Amino acid sequence: MDLMKSEICANYLDFQEKIKSLRKIDDDIIYEINRAIPTKSFAHNLNMSNKCGEIYKKLSDNYKERENVIKDCIIYNFEEITRLKNKNEETETLKKIRDLQMGVRLMQNEFNIDEIIKDRTLQVLREKCKSNLKVNQK
Repeated sequence: MDLMKSEICANYLDFQEKIKSLRKIDDDIIYEINRAIPTKSFAHNLNMSNKCGEIYKKLSDNYKERENVIKDCIIYNFEEITRLKNKNEETETLKKIRDLQMGVRLMQNEFNIDEIIKDRTLQVLREKCKSNLKVNQK
């Protein structure tokens, strides 16, 4: 994780790209559900519970990974801020600290954005799977 942290967490734009790539599953969920779960007339040979469960597991694993990336990057940047604060108070160091603090705030906002995206995606899954899957409701 240390290599990933230094590559992704040190630069907010790289962090955003990583989160964007992890959120691709949410963007493609309707296509994924329609591909995996056919209409009722074609679903007689499929175990809908298994299909819905597979999609839910895939989403859950992705959500955990996203949450871990966000948390790890926040921790990484807090550690960088602490390290820089222990240095001499040079103008460049203070600017770097402010930049890191802004990045941390933006990363913390990603938790809120992620909750909205998760809610929307799980709502689509609940609607499509209805009685075949019991997805935790908020």
